[in-house]
Amino acid sequence: MASFGYYVYLLRAAKPFNSGQLYRLSEVGDAGDDLLTVMHKHLTAMGTGYHSQAETGEGYRFRATDIAGRTMWVRVNRGPEGVPGETWDRDTNTGRDTSERVALLSGLRAMFVVPEDAYFGLLFVEKVGVRHLKDLLQQTATQPGGQVVGAHVTLESFAELKDWQRELEPLAAVRISESLAVRASGEDASTRQDTVVNIVATGGAVARATDRVKRIFYDRINRRDRRLEVLKQSSQLGERRRAAEADGVTFQEESEYQEQLKVLRDLNRKDEYEPELAEVVSEVVPVDRESAEHKSFSVALGDERPRRTIAIEGTAIPQFKYELGGRLTDGGLRNTWTDHAESILKVRGVTLPRGWATK
Repeated sequence: MASFGYYVYLLRAAKPFNSGQLYRLSEVGDAGDDLLTVMHKHLTAMGTGYHSQAETGEGYRFRATDIAGRTMWVRVNRGPEGVPGETWDRDTNTGRDTSERVALLSGLRAMFVVPEDAYFGLLFVEKVGVRHLKDLLQQTATQPGGQVVGAHVTLESFAELKDWQRELEPLAAVRISESLAVRASGEDASTRQDTVVNIVATGGAVARATDRVKRIFYDRINRRDRRLEVLKQSSQLGERRRAAEADGVTFQEESEYQEQLKVLRDLNRKDEYEPELAEVVSEVVPVDRESAEHKSFSVALGDERPRRTIAIEGTAIPQFKYELGGRLTDGGLRNTWTDHAESILKVRGVTLPRGWATK
């Protein structure tokens, strides 16, 4: 049987070439368009017919794109095409052959949550086995929607600190890897071709560093939360700044606005490299870093063998899978996602009015 769960992504829309200035999702771009409405119109215009994805060898068709309050429920049938095989009825133990002209489509579901007058929204995608809809909805909803309203719309993997702590608490660090770009001495830096070297540290020293490794990762999540709060504050100040400019008056909070932007830049820079992880690696495997440039870290945690691998690169946080005991009904899944959305957005300071997720 396939495993069932879901991923959560944080949705936001920024001014082009100014990621520190977010739009309120119900008033995006110069025209103040509602991103939820724009995405719904785009998906509705695609119809319920079959679409082929040559680059992935898959096909899909939308079965539902229904708006309820400030949510959009999406149901898509998606799967491989052009692969001869068969369908098999496990109850009757009978099969039916399929040809290269038959696409084997599985049902998958997702839900956008786009609060009114808020800077942050959410996308929930069901995960069945290894399949989900995030990439497809990015191509068919968020990216085209951003082009329509003239904004840079992004989806960022999201999970609360407490969720990561619950999953990682019983695990120990079993392997730490660092990817380095090494430049040969005397090489012309303008035309260099880096040699990528992977340093792998294992053993007792790595296991003893478990608490340090977890703290480093948890600190990144806390910085992510701080970054979101600063984004919200700088965006609010930016709105007041534009209003003052439109009225021809002096913006009295300019120094505070610039300070928020500086804090945001500092938070981003802090996540570009984790020196403490480099220390742990160097304690086990001495590394000459003078001619090397750090690229990324990878940490595997488990018991006797790795059970969870975490990639640490840039400001991104890895995906967190919320497990489900089985395949829920549409109503059960919507209720699960609605409750989870309220919990996440409340922490982000988003007030959801009564009936926000109903028709």
